[in-house]
Amino acid sequence: MIEFAVGMGYYVSAFGSGEVEEWIACDPSLSGDKVNVNLSGHREDMPRRTLVADEIALNVAAVFYQRGSRSSEYGWIKSIDLMCA
Repeated sequence: MIEFAVGMGYYVSAFGSGEVEEWIACDPSLSGDKVNVNLSGHREDMPRRTLVADEIALNVAAVFYQRGSRSSEYGWIKSIDLMCA
């Protein structure tokens, strides 16, 4: 799933083949500070690093489409870990 947060970037989540946990693409070079964004019509506080640039979003989407797995070129975090943070 890919969602766009205006002025922030893309929120990309994926379940790889055989995985039971949702993973969120992240850019470790960005801040972990929370920002308030609109995703699918809801306001949410998300770590800034989980809103990636279009280049990263397109790359991880292409790899996922081609292989059915998450790209190892970029960082990922389990969605459950975001809830505990």
